[in-house]
Amino acid sequence: MKLSTAGAGAYILKGKKTHFLELGADLAYLGVDEISDDQRSGAVTPDYPVQSIYGTLNLGYRAMLSKCIFKAGIAPGFIKGEFLKGAYIGIGFGF
Repeated sequence: MKLSTAGAGAYILKGKKTHFLELGADLAYLGVDEISDDQRSGAVTPDYPVQSIYGTLNLGYRAMLSKCIFKAGIAPGFIKGEFLKGAYIGIGFGF
């Protein structure tokens, strides 16, 4: 699969010190040029080639520790009028 994406968003964090409920919205470009056999379900990306702008609403959890950030959540959206399931998980380390 050949996938390109770039975007930006705005988030609100509700919580205290290190643990937060994360609410947000993103607007991004998604380009899918090739479809692989394991992508046919369309679970995370469309199961057809597409180049489009799409928007998502995000709901998740964020933990910000001394040198580590962890986040996970759901991010459903729409692309060309079609509902797109979405989820995210990420971890970052500082030095």
